Amino acid sequence: MTVGGPGLVLVTGPNGSGKSTLLGQLAGRVPTPAGTVLLDGTPVHELPASAVAETVTLVEADDWLADDTVAANLRQAAPSADTTALRDALKLVGLSALPLATAVGPGGRLLSQGQRRRLATARAVLRRPPILLLDEPLAGLDRPTAEALLAALPEALPETALVIALQEQDLDLLDDTPTTVVRLGRTAERQHNGKRTAEHVRG
Repeated sequence: MTVGGPGLVLVTGPNGSGKSTLLGQLAGRVPTPAGTVLLDGTPVHELPASAVAETVTLVEADDWLADDTVAANLRQAAPSADTTALRDALKLVGLSALPLATAVGPGGRLLSQGQRRRLATARAVLRRPPILLLDEPLAGLDRPTAEALLAALPEALPETALVIALQEQDLDLLDDTPTTVVRLGRTAERQHNGKRTAEHVRG
């Protein structure tokens, strides 16, 4: 699997197929038993964590949130962001009704699971990393919200390589955006379907 330059890569497969593990490997957080993850030609495990973090941002399924306000959590990614930028980020992820002064509680427990995921995603969008990895950001969202988020992310981050792990049934939310789809499973084959390509990799 190659992530090179701006674009959208979707990773799907049944539960337990290794979607989260793959994203962790791409971020250099999980050892890679077979093969090597390269970042600008260098094995990621040979790079300082700080160097990887400058290029790759991973938003995990239950990403950490500080016991502070919504605004404070967003400004972890962009300390100088003004109120308009923060509200734009919340609007992008469907949280425009959430006040910036809202306290999220320890680990974000005062928010719903869906709100926590989207707040973490909004924070990552403000960071605008070269590579952004999102672990099931659509989980628990209603169809209109999930569809809007999946369409908005590539538009908001045109210079970012987006890798999004999601459930197989969420693939039909996608519009005609040129996309690579990686399916984790037991077979290995490559399919071409218009602008969209699909690659099956061994699980």
